[in-house]
Amino acid sequence: MTDPLRIPLTRDRAVWLFAIDLPEAEVDAFLSGDLAAALGVHPLDPAQVEVVDTDTIKLIGLATYLTEANGLDEATVGPDAAMLDALKGRLLMVFRAALGDGGTRFDPKPPLRFIGHYAEPAAAPPMPMPAAETAKGVLEGGRGKPSDAAMSGRVAMGVLVFLFVFTALFIWMAK
Repeated sequence: MTDPLRIPLTRDRAVWLFAIDLPEAEVDAFLSGDLAAALGVHPLDPAQVEVVDTDTIKLIGLATYLTEANGLDEATVGPDAAMLDALKGRLLMVFRAALGDGGTRFDPKPPLRFIGHYAEPAAAPPMPMPAAETAKGVLEGGRGKPSDAAMSGRVAMGVLVFLFVFTALFIWMAK
């Protein structure tokens, strides 16, 4: 099992969720302090840290907020959905983008309490190239024989250019 407080070296989109175990009247003072020290990580980009009040999202629930509003994987959020939706108060969401190069781990200090680590869905594997004969040359970047329509267009363009030059010459000679 991997350490959920470890910050990976990759830049994959993920979020670490922490409860703030303080009376509501003290939360704002705590949030205006040194969050990097409280989380035990340096550096920390505060623009990539979100404070969520569970009262403001109670209609949709925290699990839905994580998956639908933040694009996190239902497979990682789903097992904790009931616990997440039961949380009360304000929570701290720390996104991977807030954490520099990584390779370290969180070391949260009270009043922060680790709730969970949730990641974005894994990227879909690349699709294989079609093997149809009609795709050859086009998808491979090669140049094949021009189609009949392309050749007809080139001939028509040549005829139009010739007629324009011939007409211009005829008008010039008539003057």
